[in-house]
Amino acid sequence: RLLQRSKNHDDELVLLWCLTTSFIHGVAEIEAASCNDCVKYTPRKGRDDQIEHELRRLGFNVVDAQSSRHCVIVRFIDGDEAHRAVQLAALVSNRCFPWRAAHPWYSYAGQRRDTPRKCYSSGVFFIVRNSLAYPPPCDNVTIVAADVTPVMNQKRRSMTFSASKCSVAPRGILPFVLYASHKSTELKIEENGQVWSLSASFHGARETLKFRAPDQEVSRNLKSIRDNLDAEFHLDVDALSARRRIV
Repeated sequence: RLLQRSKNHDDELVLLWCLTTSFIHGVAEIEAASCNDCVKYTPRKGRDDQIEHELRRLGFNVVDAQSSRHCVIVRFIDGDEAHRAVQLAALVSNRCFPWRAAHPWYSYAGQRRDTPRKCYSSGVFFIVRNSLAYPPPCDNVTIVAADVTPVMNQKRRSMTFSASKCSVAPRGILPFVLYASHKSTELKIEENGQVWSLSASFHGARETLKFRAPDQEVSRNLKSIRDNLDAEFHLDVDALSARRRIV
């Protein structure tokens, strides 16, 4: 109903992002991760010289391809074309293709920076390769995963968190969504009203996020969503508590 009553496009976007990030535990902020114009292919045995020809046959605009040790680096006409090639390789695993896998390739290591929630610090957090959010469409984004599956290795020594069913939200939207849609979030206003400090728990791990305070109009809109969110879903807290006592 809030969406139906809203006549402001910005208000609509904030509400939609709040609904999208209901799975707040699966939020990861990612920097410098978009696909550039190069893709690294792992060829099947003896078929590394077929990759460029196959990509051209499929209609990709390939600039050149260079064979390296155990891989082939293919440069496309732009990042969008490279992104499409990575998606194809992730979605199709047919042995008729001359490659086993494909990943975005960067000229130097350590460029990508992922910041998932602290509750995933005990393992590796990654987006599944067949997700439309892999690689992210631009450098600085917030990825929202509706499903995060923990997987322990066979020796039970390390954990991997696999994020799927992903959506892409704007960078910096996480603090606003936390405040607007989670009543348990604690807000402190610091530095004469210039900084908002938010504290929240994700699967038992507490985090504190600090960011520049929004202007008054945005603050009023967020407070309105926070105060009325339960009402929009017709949740009667007293009735719900009574049902639980009965059960």
